[in-house]
Amino acid sequence: MSIAAAEEALDPLPTSSIASDDVWQLKSDSCAALRAFEAQRSTQIDKFQVRDRAYWRQFHDEIRHGDALKQTRTIFEATGPAEINGVNETDQMNMPSSISKALHVLGEVQTQMADKIVQLTTVVKREVMTKPLEEMATTYKERVETMVTEGNKLDAMLYHSQKNVVDAFEKYEEIFNESESRREGTSSADPVRRQDLWLAEMNYCIHVQKQQQCRVEYVTGMAALFQQYKAMELWRASVIQTALDTYIPAAQRIDPERDLVQSIRRIPKNYTAASLSASDNTDARLFSTLRSPISSPLLVRCGFLKNQVSGSLFASWKDVLCAITHDGYLHLLDLKESTTRSITKSTEAMLGAIATNDQTADVYCQSVRLTNCRIEILALCCASTLFGR
Repeated sequence: MSIAAAEEALDPLPTSSIASDDVWQLKSDSCAALRAFEAQRSTQIDKFQVRDRAYWRQFHDEIRHGDALKQTRTIFEATGPAEINGVNETDQMNMPSSISKALHVLGEVQTQMADKIVQLTTVVKREVMTKPLEEMATTYKERVETMVTEGNKLDAMLYHSQKNVVDAFEKYEEIFNESESRREGTSSADPVRRQDLWLAEMNYCIHVQKQQQCRVEYVTGMAALFQQYKAMELWRASVIQTALDTYIPAAQRIDPERDLVQSIRRIPKNYTAASLSASDNTDARLFSTLRSPISSPLLVRCGFLKNQVSGSLFASWKDVLCAITHDGYLHLLDLKESTTRSITKSTEAMLGAIATNDQTADVYCQSVRLTNCRIEILALCCASTLFGR
């Protein structure tokens, strides 16, 4: 891999070296700021996410609640009084008559009428009740499976976004504590295997932004599922009402609105929409206080470099974000496809453009410790022309 000079740079910084005590003070201040933000984020955001996940579990139980449908099917499948009378009458008409031939002829006529009644009852039951209800039950089950799958997906997305933020912050604190122990002389860590504090801060900021986006997507998705569930309940009540009206006109009719209200009352309050609407401004103020890693005191210089991709017939070049930190690291951060250099205009664009590994949840980058290689010469000699912050 070869590196070409950057065509543009960010805010310039003096190239003078900083004392180790000053570097440690920068690290301490940076860690204190991130700890304060994480404490406020955990207090303000995590409690709503706990409620959101509990909401989905109760919503999931309500969607799976098929007892009402099964009870309705049981009522229709039970043998009704009219059918019992018809079958009994048929059996009685088939018995040998001990009366006169006239009564026997009359009995045969009644038997034929009874058979027709049984046939009519069977047809009505099959065409009016069984078929519509079976079709409804099949469609209802398919829609429920789809809703459950989508809800579980949203729930898992919300959980992993929160877990990634917590894990990234724990990793940041671990690196800071290791630096603190090394400064006090109580750490025996290999200097070559030291990890950079600024890179951990960048990783944390990316996951905080992803969590903000996931919360909005979760609320929108849950609201859509809730509306879909209400439509399904109205449709279910309508099908049952039609079957009852057709087959048992004298039976007590159900009230679709009352049935819907009773079903929705079992669903808990929509904490997702409430939490978003109630804390929208508060959340915006919270996320706006997150410091951009580009303005972090741990960063010495930052800019764009051209990375030559090897292994191809023609030379191809790609922009990478280059950063030099006070820990003595040179980081080349991979950017997503179709990323332009305009990402430096906002923190959101910068964090959203940096590529991350979906499996490890870490930033894609190549890191070189300058104190252990000859790249240090290039960095020190050309820093004023290549980079700026």
